[in-house]
Amino acid sequence: MAKYVLQIVEGPHAGKRQELSTDLTIGRRAGCDLVLDQDEKLSGRHCEVVLEGGGVLLRDLDSTNGTRVDGKRVQELPIASGDRFQIGQSVILLVDSEAGDALVEAQTSIGIDAAVLARSRKRSPLALVSLLLLLVGGGAAWWFFLREDASVGP
Repeated sequence: MAKYVLQIVEGPHAGKRQELSTDLTIGRRAGCDLVLDQDEKLSGRHCEVVLEGGGVLLRDLDSTNGTRVDGKRVQELPIASGDRFQIGQSVILLVDSEAGDALVEAQTSIGIDAAVLARSRKRSPLALVSLLLLLVGGGAAWWFFLREDASVGP
């Protein structure tokens, strides 16, 4: 049976790790097994991670802001090593501890690269309008001055 670790890769508690040897609850309350009290978007008892039949089950505990996997709100979902889920501001990665830290490092760097890529895709409306004016102006100049059938003088 695999041994799992929950690695917080984004949010106020980034870098924190929790071994998953038994079922655990995650939330802001002191009574939870994994307390993330600095994440203001979490409910007191937000979700639980359950070891079930050799696998892992993620279950939302009727939290206010929900539990998300791939951006979609889920109530209950089996997850595997390498899967990420978001609760509040925190993104948590499930890692098979036998696979070592290589997966954690790879997943973290992929997340950073994706964030940089997303920011680089944003374009200013002013830049788009400028490009459009340049294209229209260039086309008009070609039409009036450079086409072969343009009349040359009287």
